[in-house]
Amino acid sequence: GNPEDKKEIIINNQILKVQANLEEALRVLRQKNPTRSGYCVWVDALCINQEDLSERSREVRRMRLIY
Repeated sequence: GNPEDKKEIIINNQILKVQANLEEALRVLRQKNPTRSGYCVWVDALCINQEDLSERSREVRRMRLIY
């Protein structure tokens, strides 16, 4: 998606700006049965502090274990 096309979402009572395609994907997932019954979704752009290069590097190395 276009990195300049941002939408606002609310997570834990905080407003975050994310790319429009992520916002749309989260809206779709919210309606699916697994998500509604408590299935968790990992979103790198939200779960990893993208501004902290040390954290981002550490988490990227762990992804091969997760996926």
